[in-house]
Amino acid sequence: MISILMPVKNAAPFLVACIDSILQQSFQNWELIAIDDHSADSSKEILDSYADSDDRIHIYHNPSYGIIPALKHAFKHAQGTFITRMDADDRMLPHKLEALHHAISSEPTSSIAVAQVQYFSEQTLGKGYIKYAQWLNNLTTDNQHYQQLYKECTIPSIAWMSTKKTLKEIGAFEGEAYPEDYEMAFKCCFHKIKIIPVKKIVHEWRDHPMRSSRNDPNYLDNRFIALKVKWFFKIHFQEEKNLILWGAGKKGKAIAALIQKQLDDFHWISNNVKKQGHIIASITIKDENALKQIDRPQVIVAVANEAEQHQIKEQLEKLGIVDYYFFC
Repeated sequence: MISILMPVKNAAPFLVACIDSILQQSFQNWELIAIDDHSADSSKEILDSYADSDDRIHIYHNPSYGIIPALKHAFKHAQGTFITRMDADDRMLPHKLEALHHAISSEPTSSIAVAQVQYFSEQTLGKGYIKYAQWLNNLTTDNQHYQQLYKECTIPSIAWMSTKKTLKEIGAFEGEAYPEDYEMAFKCCFHKIKIIPVKKIVHEWRDHPMRSSRNDPNYLDNRFIALKVKWFFKIHFQEEKNLILWGAGKKGKAIAALIQKQLDDFHWISNNVKKQGHIIASITIKDENALKQIDRPQVIVAVANEAEQHQIKEQLEKLGIVDYYFFC
């Protein structure tokens, strides 16, 4: 059986379409664990009406506040061998559960199936959302989730499935770090969980003005720098190498401050001639030629411009540097 974990907060305008899309799944051996997160609208009444007519639907009240406690509570009550997530304002395509279940069943031990997504909206859909969905889907096509992990969250929160056993082993719903889906992606990488790509769109992500990612303060600073630096030092940092930070803009400075909490010394370079030679936080900013004099380099790139990223990648690889990570 598949347990679907779904936090619900003031989702009444979308909840009927959401639950109907679950009821219409081609794979029917599921349970829905819906956690009402103190909704002030009619969400609870809608949930109760569905639960009264289908004994696979179970409704609980969030004992705390927010998505993370709601997910923990849902996971606690889940009875299924397999686990997936759902957002109360989205829609599943009819084959979603079947496609994910088929993939994860082929190799259930220490693995996670990841599928593709698409956005939709009653308003004009922003180009950023379209671009993000395309990027996610390309990662799944090429199975590059871990290689691109420091750019953005590479595992869409609502398009994965794993076993309850695996999720317990990695502590998927433990801790309090937001964004919780990004934290889980890092945990999967840290524990070397195999990603099984499902190369089809299975989920429709709804964009609307009240979406949590637009309004919840835990998601408003979408750089998530502290989370990235924390997991970099857990997963990829190598003490025997010389750490180099490339980029001295706003994001680069924020990363530098976090690195200094972990390291006494590191190298800092920038393509911006106005910053080269300046001392920031006791570190002298150098130009990219410094790369040639640094042995055993490990590079964090904090440059957002895509054209510049491409040039930086070419420069690094021309120098034979393969241990680099784009943080934007």
